[in-house]
Amino acid sequence: MQFEHNPREEIALNVKVFARIFQRNAKCIALAASLTMSAAVAADISDALAPLTAPSGGNQEIIRALEAAKQLAPAERLVVENYLRLRQGALMMSNQHYAEAREVLKAVETTSPSATQSGLLIAESYRLEQSPEKAKDWFLRTARFYPYRVQTLEGLLSAAAGQRPDNNGLASALYAEIETQAAYALDQLKVLKSSGHIDPIDVIFPSDIDEHVREVLLVRCLQYSNKSLLTESARLQQAVEAMLVLRKQNETLRSDLENVAAQLSTYQQQRERIVVDLAQHDKQLEALKSRLIAKDLSEEQQAIRLHIVQLRNAQTRLRGQMAFIDQASQKLPVIIANVDRRVTELNVSARTRLRESNRSVSAILTHSYEGYRLDLVNLAAQASVQRAEMMMSSAR
Repeated sequence: MQFEHNPREEIALNVKVFARIFQRNAKCIALAASLTMSAAVAADISDALAPLTAPSGGNQEIIRALEAAKQLAPAERLVVENYLRLRQGALMMSNQHYAEAREVLKAVETTSPSATQSGLLIAESYRLEQSPEKAKDWFLRTARFYPYRVQTLEGLLSAAAGQRPDNNGLASALYAEIETQAAYALDQLKVLKSSGHIDPIDVIFPSDIDEHVREVLLVRCLQYSNKSLLTESARLQQAVEAMLVLRKQNETLRSDLENVAAQLSTYQQQRERIVVDLAQHDKQLEALKSRLIAKDLSEEQQAIRLHIVQLRNAQTRLRGQMAFIDQASQKLPVIIANVDRRVTELNVSARTRLRESNRSVSAILTHSYEGYRLDLVNLAAQASVQRAEMMMSSAR
């Protein structure tokens, strides 16, 4: 049996997929507001987002939400308005107003939580316009601008499934990107846990693993929503704040260390120049002495004697500078060693303080790590299976 291709049904299907993501994210934003903001601010955000959690939310609901968003503080307003632009763009796409939808979606801030979905929707709009190359460009551009995120890879997976069987080339490129990013992120997670445990420092601050992967894992840790761990999360926040203070001290000491090392290098260069100058003065003195005539008080001889005195005074000053440099050069390595020791002590202290602040931090990290790892494994497996199915279907 052959099925007739219906573009309207295809559009509705794709928009429904994204709509489910929107509803889930709207509820997540409201939940985050209730946990991290004042009651008044949280209530305002909930009011602004309430229309979006309704399955039938349309343009009028968006207008109402925009009006409610105007009452929010600037930071909260920015988040909500970006989310509203995302929903508005999706609704425009459902009405086949693709160019207008892209203009709205491109206005979403790149640092917004809605940015990933915005990029994916722009890509989908090009696909629905039968522009597969532009669609591919935007899908991959979004994936590489927001890499290793489960949300990004899920969007690619849904998009790839929507390309079959009409555009297997684009679907294959998206499956390959999913598999590549998932494999790389999984390798980075192995590095993070190579010692047998996860060091909180390596997750909270830049470490040896890829920065994008680290940030994704850190966000998962901060979004851990099990209410039984709220107390532990508060303690984790206190530990992080203490860590930030220690890190600032660490940076100050490192800066002092660099300044001292630079000063030592300057002294060494000055000393080398002084040695050269002294050698030149010695040669000049020898040459002048050879021209001296005993008991000759002529102007020329007096000028030679004056020049000799000036050179000797200059040598005395240079030797004094050299003595100072030599003395300082002996002290500076001690200062450098002390600063370096202090930096090491601060690093050890910071790690110890963070570990001792809350043992449940390890549970949060482990849970977030395993959740991220399993999501990546599942996404890679789904991409591999779906690509294999696509190839088998094409071969028939």
